[in-house]
Amino acid sequence: MRKKKYIAIIIPAYNEEKTICPVIKECLNYGDTIVVNDCSSDRTETLSKIYSSNVISHETNLGYDSALESGLKLAIKENYKIAITIDADGEHPLNLIPEFVNKINDGNSLVIGIRNRKNRFIETVFSIYTQAIWGLKDPLCGMKCYNLNVVNKIGRFNTYESIGTELSFRILKAGKDFDQINISVDKRNGHSRMGNNFMTSILILKSILRSFLLITK
Repeated sequence: MRKKKYIAIIIPAYNEEKTICPVIKECLNYGDTIVVNDCSSDRTETLSKIYSSNVISHETNLGYDSALESGLKLAIKENYKIAITIDADGEHPLNLIPEFVNKINDGNSLVIGIRNRKNRFIETVFSIYTQAIWGLKDPLCGMKCYNLNVVNKIGRFNTYESIGTELSFRILKAGKDFDQINISVDKRNGHSRMGNNFMTSILILKSILRSFLLITK
């Protein structure tokens, strides 16, 4: 008899052939994996299919937010109860997945990691802003956990480029409970999939503006 679907671990991936296999294998200790291959030019798709039974492949590079959206929509379609998003580069402490899940089971709709270090100065600026407005200490952390019933009711994941923050803001605007967990991240090898500092800073600034517009609606 097939086990009941409960935890979906969503892994957006773009050219992560060096790290994707060990990340998937460790995640399988905690739930089912959904890898979203965002039109990688390396062996990310091929290697992912060795270990994960759920691999979504974008035919064009749509970006991080669209990859998250694809993974969340599949998790909802497949009737998973909880989804946790993690990066494919091995930066996140996967052993803390049960702690994130436990906080959802305790009644939170959203759980966000608080990294011990941030990659860019603009991320620190954004964190100061969101802590003042929303109480979020690290909204750009890619390690997040969601109650999928709440996500499905909200129904809007990616109406603007927000580097993974829009859904969190909409959950908080709906008055849902959330929690945060301190995490220690490992420095990744190679370049970030979020792009260079200038373009990423522009996206973060756009996200600050969009989040302000969201709370004033």
